[in-house]
Amino acid sequence: MQEDRMITGTALFGMSFPDGTSLPIVVDLAYYERDPWAIHLEFRAAGGRVAWRFDRELLAAGLCEPSGEGDVSIQPLADEMMVVLGMASPEGEARFLADTRELTSFVEQTYALADAERAQAIVDEEFDRYRWPRPIH
Repeated sequence: MQEDRMITGTALFGMSFPDGTSLPIVVDLAYYERDPWAIHLEFRAAGGRVAWRFDRELLAAGLCEPSGEGDVSIQPLADEMMVVLGMASPEGEARFLADTRELTSFVEQTYALADAERAQAIVDEEFDRYRWPRPIH
């Protein structure tokens, strides 16, 4: 692969609190062709930036139906205009509300750049280029 093509965008998420309030957070979205299975989110928090990387298929599925378990979960709300992103780490948990249309547009752009077949070809190409150590006998 000669150049690293990418898709980038910015979205406004709402960090959701148990009392029903939310705090707006700007999130930078990125998709890199060299990392074809992943979506990168960078939250612009008051104390700095917080980066998350997770599976593109998880995001795509979560726009339509509840998806994910463990560190990242995504599910559409009943009105289908918003999705809830749940994220957990050893430092804590957070829930965000995001506009379904914005995320859908972003995901569609990533598939236009590298559909599932192209993504697999990129991974296979990288695998073939890797200099594997000699087998131990």
